[in-house]
Amino acid sequence: MSSVTSLPPHPALVSWFAKSVAVVGLFSRQATLALGLRGVAWASGAGVVGLISCMVAFVLIMSAFNTASIDHRRTETEETAALAANFREVIRGLQPVQYGTADIDDSRRVVLAAWASFYDRLTAICTQDDSGSTVALLSSICEVRVDFRNLVLPEVEAFNPPARPLEPRVVLALLAMGRDLHERANAAAENLSKLVADMARSYRTAILVLTLSTAGFVAAGLVLIFLVGRGSMLHFEQWQNAAAAAATAAGSRDLLNETIEALPAGVVLYDAEERLILFNSLAASVTPELQLPGMIGMTYTALAHETAKARNAAGVGLGDDWEASQIARFRSKKSRGLRQLPDGRWFEWSEKSTHAGRTVGLRVDVTERRTRELEISRAQDEYQALVDSLSDVVFAVDMEGKFTFVGGGAAALFGVPASQLVGTRFRNYVDPGDWLRARDAAYAVQVSPSDDGCQIEFLLVPVAGERRHVEIKFRKTRAFPGVGSALAGVIRDVEERVLLSARLNDEMRRLRSIVGSNGALILMVDRDLRVVMVNSGFTSISGIGEADAIGRSLKEVVDCPLEASLLGQWLDGSVDHRDHRPVQFCNSIVDTAGRTRIISVTATPIHDEAGIMRNIVFIGVDDTARRETELLLFDANRLKGIGEMAATMAHEVNQPLQIIRLAAEMASEDIGEALNSGSTVDVSFVQGKLERIVTQVDRASRLVMGLRAHARDTLAEDATEFAVAAAVHGAVDLTDHLVRQAGAVLAVAVPIALPPVLGHVTRLEQVLINLINNARDSLAELQDMKREKSISVFAELMVRDGQEFVRLAVEDTGAGLADHVLKNLFVPFLTTKPRGKGTGLGLPLCRRIVEEMGGTIAAANRREGGARFEIVLPTVSKSAAPAGAGNLEPETVA
Repeated sequence: MSSVTSLPPHPALVSWFAKSVAVVGLFSRQATLALGLRGVAWASGAGVVGLISCMVAFVLIMSAFNTASIDHRRTETEETAALAANFREVIRGLQPVQYGTADIDDSRRVVLAAWASFYDRLTAICTQDDSGSTVALLSSICEVRVDFRNLVLPEVEAFNPPARPLEPRVVLALLAMGRDLHERANAAAENLSKLVADMARSYRTAILVLTLSTAGFVAAGLVLIFLVGRGSMLHFEQWQNAAAAAATAAGSRDLLNETIEALPAGVVLYDAEERLILFNSLAASVTPELQLPGMIGMTYTALAHETAKARNAAGVGLGDDWEASQIARFRSKKSRGLRQLPDGRWFEWSEKSTHAGRTVGLRVDVTERRTRELEISRAQDEYQALVDSLSDVVFAVDMEGKFTFVGGGAAALFGVPASQLVGTRFRNYVDPGDWLRARDAAYAVQVSPSDDGCQIEFLLVPVAGERRHVEIKFRKTRAFPGVGSALAGVIRDVEERVLLSARLNDEMRRLRSIVGSNGALILMVDRDLRVVMVNSGFTSISGIGEADAIGRSLKEVVDCPLEASLLGQWLDGSVDHRDHRPVQFCNSIVDTAGRTRIISVTATPIHDEAGIMRNIVFIGVDDTARRETELLLFDANRLKGIGEMAATMAHEVNQPLQIIRLAAEMASEDIGEALNSGSTVDVSFVQGKLERIVTQVDRASRLVMGLRAHARDTLAEDATEFAVAAAVHGAVDLTDHLVRQAGAVLAVAVPIALPPVLGHVTRLEQVLINLINNARDSLAELQDMKREKSISVFAELMVRDGQEFVRLAVEDTGAGLADHVLKNLFVPFLTTKPRGKGTGLGLPLCRRIVEEMGGTIAAANRREGGARFEIVLPTVSKSAAPAGAGNLEPETVA
């Protein structure tokens, strides 16, 4: 035997049922209180009568209104009529064409469109899912619609009268279909009319019953109105009594609310059992938890618990003991709390007890006071930190000369903490020798009508440590933090500055004595190239006094050939100042005696810590005597070279003499034969021999004149303009024979139209001779017999920074120069030749000559092998020639 276990009712259902019973009970009690027992009985009866009347009326109306049936019949009639109308359109479209009264193409389109509309509507009606009367009405047509379509549509599409009229059987089918549709449309209309008549009869009966039901409902309503009115009058009387009492209470409550809302503090009121009674809006803004549902009537303990719970849930940790501490503070009624809200406001918490045992909590906004306190505290901390961080010691003294305030830096200067100095006399720390001066300065500041300060230096006597020089700046003041302060200022340790100043003065005196006694010429300019300093060496040679030179432009004082591009790099900083190197050049000035002096100048840029050029220092050395000595040595070296070339010159002169002798003998023999034979002398033959003699005489004369010109003393000659080609050809004429003896070929390519340069042609000649002879010696030492021995001398015009230059180059195919030789090539007395053959002065002299002409000389090894010496000389032309100028046909000397 099995047992059946019953399931307990659902909790939600039980809860809903309990709530419903409670609502019904409450309504019945309220109704009995308002109407009484008799009134409730009458109201219940009237309600039942009215409900029955409404139900009868609604049932009858619903049964009378057969909306679905009439809608169906109306749809049937409309669809049948529309289908008949579509078919008539087909018939009307066929008739004019059949009888030739219309355009055939247009009519065929109309007929086809009408037929498509008719057949689509018929298909839609016949394919309905329901089995309504419409389908039944047209069922016979729907059964034959496909056959009808197959019969009519081809004939309609092929219809083309008078050639192709409709067949009679198609016409008969169309007429039968039209007649059938017309009959069915009439039948549908008649059915609709009958249905409307039946509905009209039903509506009259329904309206009569509805009228009676409405009368019963109105009667029940009047009874209910009477009962409600009577109850309302009784309730109104009670309401007036209650309203009077409520008005009195509301006035008191509004007065209390207005009062606490007007207070500039948050107010929270608790009863004797610590339950929350009321609070104002400011208190709610301070403690948002007061606005949570159910807070009114909650004890302070529960309120603190809910507040802690809500804030912990919001991520605001209050600590484990916060709740207990708040309850203890609330019950003590003495302690005050300070809290900052998330919006930055500060509030002070406090509670007061009333005579009735209630508790009033006050939440006073102290943001302004707290902000000022924090600002004052922060300002004091910042001020103290600033004062303590200063290397200078901030102080203040009163009228008696006692310290009222001393900064934290006093410990390093006085040897004791600042707190030990407060209250002591300032005089105790001043050297006796400086006290009177310091006292007089302080007195002058105190009695002065202005607020001007004073600055003095004196010797400080610290508590511990050595005496130090200090600088004090002070003024009278009443606003210093020290109470009753009369003077305030700072004390700065200047011991190091005093020592550095003394040392600097000594160094400056020593430097001035060195610069003044130095034989060099020293001149310094600023960024604007204005003179800021000259020494006695410059003034003694130039005759320009220091007062006349300082402040003037460099060009007004001395002509300085410093390149503009280099000066621009120094000034604009386009090149790192660490890559700026001193520049050396030669300059000439006329001294006070009218003598031209050659000055070797070194220009050095001076930069500040940021790498910006501030000054340029020019240091010049009088190089006149050395230059004259070098020129004498140059002439001696030149004469020595002339002696070495004497043997080759004899060969060069002897060869034209032999040719002259041979030509003269041949001319003489020709004349003698003619005289002996009595024949006529061959004038053209004799003339040719004489011309050859003249040519050889000119050649010998040119060699001798070139040697004479090369041997001429040029020490006292002034620089003149000359063609570079003349110096090249002169050097080639004097070295060609020696080059050929060494088994080498000398090639020259010099354009004739090169602009002239300024200098001495014989000195440039000597430079080229030295370079050609050095190249010849290099080729003579060459061990590689397969390499071609050749020396090339060529020149070209170049343009740099808008100025024309002539570039001369001497190249050879020798072994080249070693790296250690190449770096020191122009150092005096450095030679790679055997002892007794080379002096090491040839290239330095060549460099000196080129630099005096304003040019440069440089050496390098060729990539193909051999050495290359390049000379760049400025031309005396006024403007730059176009690129490619001077590319004339070169001449070659073998």
